[in-house]
Amino acid sequence: MTIIGIDPGSIRAGYGIISFDKRTPSFIDGGILHISTTKRPDVFVDLYASLNTLIQTHKPMCAGIETLYVSKNKKTAIEVSQAQGVFLLAFAQHNIPVYNFTPNQIKQSLTGHGSSPKKDVQRAVETTLKLKDFSGVDDAFDALAVAITTGFFATSKLSQH
Repeated sequence: MTIIGIDPGSIRAGYGIISFDKRTPSFIDGGILHISTTKRPDVFVDLYASLNTLIQTHKPMCAGIETLYVSKNKKTAIEVSQAQGVFLLAFAQHNIPVYNFTPNQIKQSLTGHGSSPKKDVQRAVETTLKLKDFSGVDDAFDALAVAITTGFFATSKLSQH
């Protein structure tokens, strides 16, 4: 099963794509969605187009998105929420089920502790996916963490049926 994880942001968004076979995740791709402008609403067009290209290339069976945590900056919170809407639209148009996870749920899934520091999550992603030469930015690692969490959740849901 191919899974895509998204770490939405107001300026850039990370993506992570994994294969999940017999509860074992494997790295396929990860990075930052291409955005050529910071001008609104054009940035949403870029996000949408970039995500559609990934969907058409990798054909994920499900997706995970990190939910917005409480933000002190209302403008940033609104912009991240708008970006999430773009992602949800793209997934809906491709009939891809979407799972939403809080940062604490993702940390819990990967490290066993919902309050783990970012470095511990990154190390868990590297270990789980056996990454040696991946030089992705934090957003890509976060998106891979979302994808792994989605895989664990989705496969446990499938085994219950």
